[in-house]
Amino acid sequence: MCRSAAFTRLSSAALLGVALFGASLAAAATYAHADDAVELADIASVQRACRESMGAGERSLYAVTVPAGQWRFGSMQLNDIANSDATSVAPAESGTLFVDTQHNLRIVGGHAEVLPAGLEPIGFTVSRERARLLERARTEGASLRLGFFLGMDGRDGTLCVVRSTAAVTLVRAEVAFMEILATGGRVVAREDTERLRSLRDDAEIVAGDGPRAAIGTPYGSVVPPSWAAALVAAPRGAVGRALSVCHASGLEHGAASDGSVVVRLEVLARSGAIRAAEVEIAANGDDEEAQCVARALRSVSLPSMSDVRDDRVLTLSVPVRLVGEIVRAAPRPAARPAARPAARPAQSAAPRS
Repeated sequence: MCRSAAFTRLSSAALLGVALFGASLAAAATYAHADDAVELADIASVQRACRESMGAGERSLYAVTVPAGQWRFGSMQLNDIANSDATSVAPAESGTLFVDTQHNLRIVGGHAEVLPAGLEPIGFTVSRERARLLERARTEGASLRLGFFLGMDGRDGTLCVVRSTAAVTLVRAEVAFMEILATGGRVVAREDTERLRSLRDDAEIVAGDGPRAAIGTPYGSVVPPSWAAALVAAPRGAVGRALSVCHASGLEHGAASDGSVVVRLEVLARSGAIRAAEVEIAANGDDEEAQCVARALRSVSLPSMSDVRDDRVLTLSVPVRLVGEIVRAAPRPAARPAARPAARPAQSAAPRS
């Protein structure tokens, strides 16, 4: 079912303006279905999900698998370079490799089709080499798994067009994540959308009192699991104390009590040394606090990658959430001056006899 080119042929500027996605590309063998999504494996389950989403209540996270041969990559947005075909990527450090959604994605044996809600583009943040590897995986039979909500963004529009089993049911998916699955279910790549990450942020509780911080899962073209674990755990020690100082100082200068900063790290892969730390996104209300957060992350120790023999540099985006307020002790009431003892009346000298 082809859609109008007026909606699908987005310009480079429009694509750059899309609030895309935080990447979590698998660097080791991981497997799908670890996200509590409800798998929709047949037309009955798809139609049931559509009916459930028409009512009130919490939204469920669903997942469908687009089989090999039923999907392909489209263009690749290479930073500020114009789109190019995915199989002949122009020189650039990284970009976004989009999934071709000019045609709806056919699922459950062709009985249903999925299209992203609002015709939003979906894709993977990749390096040039990573783009080639994902394209090779696709041609070798990889499937595409989509996680999505129905009615999370709003319930005013039509979420599904449910038809009889003899026709094709249409699902307008509010995409939460994408995975490329190799034969056997191994996750070759995963990308979480801002929609899912925001939901996780809302559910996150940053333990403690006063100004404090939590570090979310870093994302980028490649994120070694050991690096992700080290960064997420960093607030438990000296880095956490430094981040608390950053937030306390920021609050003194008008920073938001609940804010966020995304820091871009450049890391030497072989040694794990952080070469640079720069503010990528600041949503906290104080620039100096954001710079302080970047300096604090510069001091994180990351494990070395012993299998890397060259001087390659990996770029990570690290989300930091800052919460809490300065709790000031209530002023003590002014002490009353001590009462002076009443003066005794002067006694007249006794008359001498």
